[in-house]
Amino acid sequence: MAEQFDEDRWTIARGELDGRLTWLRIQRDVEHSVRDSNPHRLVIRWEYQDDGDDGMPSFALKERFRALEEALIHSIHTDDTGVLALVLTSAGSREWHVHFADAEAAQESVNSAFAELPDMPISLTGKFDPDWSEYNYFSSTLADD
Repeated sequence: MAEQFDEDRWTIARGELDGRLTWLRIQRDVEHSVRDSNPHRLVIRWEYQDDGDDGMPSFALKERFRALEEALIHSIHTDDTGVLALVLTSAGSREWHVHFADAEAAQESVNSAFAELPDMPISLTGKFDPDWSEYNYFSSTLADD
């Protein structure tokens, strides 16, 4: 699964969601075999103070997001348990959408990833999503190259 973390496989797009500036980072062309074997979606959401301007996080907060994401990627890569499919930042929140084979694997990887990090104001929402509905929605909003 190491290739899933190759920066060249990601698309970054800027747009609007509910009238607010939004940044999307999405992995391109996730193979159907990978999708089929990872039907559970976990959304890790971090809400932060929206300054009312553009809704984007401060530099210091971006550094904390980076630490969270690096720990998450390291854990799911080491455990070979999941796929980070997309990251969405908009108006006071950042979401990491991770697809896993099963809920137990997700729980173990997330616990392992975040064990050494300071407390974070995150929420976790899991859903059985064999169609990768959020991924497909955001993929469909991108213009063809």
